[in-house]
Amino acid sequence: MHKQVFDLSKLTKKSGKPSSDKKSKYLVNKRKFETINLTYEVDKLIKYWKCKKVIVEDLSLKANSLSFRSLNRLCKNSWNRSLFENKLKILSKIHGYEYIEVNPCYSSIIGNIMFGNETTPDMVAASIEIARRGFNKY
Repeated sequence: MHKQVFDLSKLTKKSGKPSSDKKSKYLVNKRKFETINLTYEVDKLIKYWKCKKVIVEDLSLKANSLSFRSLNRLCKNSWNRSLFENKLKILSKIHGYEYIEVNPCYSSIIGNIMFGNETTPDMVAASIEIARRGFNKY
């Protein structure tokens, strides 16, 4: 099985400057550029491995949760998740693979119990669980 992790943590840090500042604009544009390139890299892997389905977590948050603002920044805004999802949906229609969203509840816990070991990091074990849910969804 092919396992790969893309790290965007360096691009998600706040600049501490106003959004009109040149450095802030540069970081936002850099983040968007890298997100689109990441989508193309994922698309290349999908075509290389001849996948028929792409399964992602459905991270739509309810506005009444206690820490909605911080979770929304973490899940969607800080690395342009909606840009990634929209671009991947477009590429899925162009290249003919199915785009499926699944419920992410307890995926890390179940993934680590079922698939975790010394060689599989937490996020990879969770992604295996998400893939299992998507495969069994239909």
